Amino acid sequence: MPPFSASTSTSSSPLPRLLAALQRLFSPSFTLDIRSLGIFRVLFGLFLFCDIAIKWYWGYEFFTDYGILPRAAMVELTGSIENWSLHAINGSALWMHLLFILHLGLIAAFTVGFHTRWVAVAVWVLTLSLQTRNPMILSAAELLVRLCLFWTLFLPMGDWLSLDAKRRTGTATPSQVPQRSVTSLVSAAYILQVGLIYWTTLFHKHHPMWYEEKLAVYYALSLDEFARPIGIWFWQLARDYQPFGFDLMQLANDATLLVEGLAPTLWLIPFFSVFFRTVGVLGIMGLHLGLGSMMVLGIFPFIGAISTIPMIPGWWWDKVKSWRLQPPTAKPPSASQRPSLLTWLRAAPLRTLRYVFLSVCCISILWWNAVELGATSPFTSNGEEYIPESVKSFNRLLSLDQNWNMFSPPPRGDGWYVIEGTLTSGRKVDVWRHYWGNGDLTLDWDKPTNIPETYRHDAKWHKYMANLRDNTYEKHRLHFGRFLCREWNSDYNAADPEALQQFDIHFFTEHNLPNYRVKEDITKDTIWYHQCYSEEDREKAATAEREQMKAASAAAQAAAAE
Repeated sequence: MPPFSASTSTSSSPLPRLLAALQRLFSPSFTLDIRSLGIFRVLFGLFLFCDIAIKWYWGYEFFTDYGILPRAAMVELTGSIENWSLHAINGSALWMHLLFILHLGLIAAFTVGFHTRWVAVAVWVLTLSLQTRNPMILSAAELLVRLCLFWTLFLPMGDWLSLDAKRRTGTATPSQVPQRSVTSLVSAAYILQVGLIYWTTLFHKHHPMWYEEKLAVYYALSLDEFARPIGIWFWQLARDYQPFGFDLMQLANDATLLVEGLAPTLWLIPFFSVFFRTVGVLGIMGLHLGLGSMMVLGIFPFIGAISTIPMIPGWWWDKVKSWRLQPPTAKPPSASQRPSLLTWLRAAPLRTLRYVFLSVCCISILWWNAVELGATSPFTSNGEEYIPESVKSFNRLLSLDQNWNMFSPPPRGDGWYVIEGTLTSGRKVDVWRHYWGNGDLTLDWDKPTNIPETYRHDAKWHKYMANLRDNTYEKHRLHFGRFLCREWNSDYNAADPEALQQFDIHFFTEHNLPNYRVKEDITKDTIWYHQCYSEEDREKAATAEREQMKAASAAAQAAAAE
């Protein structure tokens, strides 16, 4: 209805009254309070700032032509029109630094709510660009980050606790005055999107390890490469103590399934919504607090908890006197400020286009997740259901593609890397230790005391090395090998005794056993062999060294003759 209309007509038909009643009943299920959105924007912005700053620290290794994935390799291995990236325009360190500075500046503006909507668009574009530049380091956390950013483009993120809101105070026209809450297609889409994470991962967990053996949490906490001290302590406590005959690991297993299935469902209950919403939010936050305290999962526990903040009911903010939303004041609009019929009609096509676009996004996301879970698709090929390439391209272009099969089920084993290098002198060294700046290069085949420390407790390196041992990413091993050679031999030539000539990448797999039994079965796999220099390079270096020796000998003889 046009905003200039002052009255509405009431139909005697029961259908409009029924639809209105249903709308009143279910609107609490899809309503977001603007104060919750404002607090979410601030915390989300601070989180993004820290995350991008950490990625900047590893920018040379991950996002330049001198790192583990040069642009030529990126195009070869992942290149398509859907995998666009501003970071791939130039492969220099200078370009990378400039983009990171711009990125952090825009995130700071987003956090304080300065021109929030347009800045959010720019942050979303740069975040997608950065993620596309090196997909080898992406995890479920990055998927959630970009999905949260996408939906914030259409939510009133700057209507509270922002510079935008402060600038509008006392000067806003009625059409600019923010409402206390938002109930729309976008608010419903955001709630359902966050809920889909837990509903789909719960579906993926239909495995005997989760439902029959109930050993999934046990195996997850047995993975040394993810272990935190609290996780180790809980594993030992469950081994030595069983209150009232209950296995603590099985209780944790059942609690995880219960929270993932029930907590997001509580957000949709339309009655007693304050209570059910609060319980659901606290349940998801508690789940991530437990996961993050026991396992090294990078940024996932943080973004997982932050993503639930928009679902916090406004009732809680009303309890804080200074945060209560008073009826906003606005100057009486002049005749020129009142929207005309012509203005409303001109805006109608844009509003229609917006809702059509958002509806297509919602349908494509639901379709993608449904097919991932094995639902029936109207498109089949050779008896197998699939998603049309047009839908896949649309989702990938906007980075709406997703897969939430984390620890479904958890692996039964993990391990550690040993990169055995050979120098020109014939000495054997540990190339991996050299890269991390460890002065002791002695080759050590024993299991490290702290496996996360071998990745510097960095989730991106952990994810990259986990992918590297997967045969799906076998072609990436060549570029990783070249990177290690460049890093070691930057100060050497091929004939130098300390130059790295070749190396083997070994991965030792330690298989976890049930019933808290000691791990005994260890297998060693050599996943890659790499030569740093070709025969031609070595010959050239040897020739150059001989020429230098001849020149030095001639100079010495000339000096002796004088």
